[in-house]
Amino acid sequence: MKEQAVLFGSSGSLVGVITEPDGEAAPRNCPDVILLNAGLLTRIGPNRTYVRLIRRLGRIGVRGLRFDLSGIGDSPAATDGLSEPESRLRDMQKAMDMMEAKSGASRFILGGLCDGAISAFAAARVDPRVVGMILIDAFPYRTRGYFLRHYRNRFFRAQSWVNILTGRHPFTSWLRRTKNEDDNRPTDMFPSTSEVEVMYRELINRGVNSLVIYSGDGTFNDRRQFAEMFPTIADDARVQLEYLEQANHTFVLLKHQEDLIACIERWIKAVDWST
Repeated sequence: MKEQAVLFGSSGSLVGVITEPDGEAAPRNCPDVILLNAGLLTRIGPNRTYVRLIRRLGRIGVRGLRFDLSGIGDSPAATDGLSEPESRLRDMQKAMDMMEAKSGASRFILGGLCDGAISAFAAARVDPRVVGMILIDAFPYRTRGYFLRHYRNRFFRAQSWVNILTGRHPFTSWLRRTKNEDDNRPTDMFPSTSEVEVMYRELINRGVNSLVIYSGDGTFNDRRQFAEMFPTIADDARVQLEYLEQANHTFVLLKHQEDLIACIERWIKAVDWST
């Protein structure tokens, strides 16, 4: 495969690397893949996971781009006065414009970890060129089921019962919450689960395929949690869930990186991208 560093955007300020695939044909007309920064991490991704992923996809015939959004890594901060969400959306659309000009691609899979996943989701909602999403640890709402599973084993500890009976245990205050005070409520970062579910449904109805991956690092503790968060879309054929229970949020171990990359490769091969 061949990798090429590129400058793009209105002033050439965005920095990225395109990985051109080997001669093998892309599985079922797979769109190009674009990976987005995880927080303030550069385009290599956590522990170079993005590099390994894009190169693996290149070996099965999929073109990929990993680039730095404005103000991250090698891309300088924007000076046009846009808000951060507006700036991110503009950068993602510039990335798709550039790939379209270079290769003629008109459909894309956007993905990333954490903030990168949220950015992909936001772009998919407004740009019809996005036909697939790879969402890693996106929208990790702690549900009632999460807390029940989290505290289940602790109930057999004597000190836990003392804390519960005296009202000092976190589980006690959680039980007192009303439905509207549950952890499915909106936060500064995320809307409510019901609002996100409506957004998911809109994307599904548009034909967007989603691979939703959760690590077992704190905020997600069972496959059932996704259905607890989003009951009406959890079983939809266009949404595939993977739970990598042993992996942490940044996929430190090479084995867990391999597990992540393997499930993304399987998903890309399984989806019929011609529809």
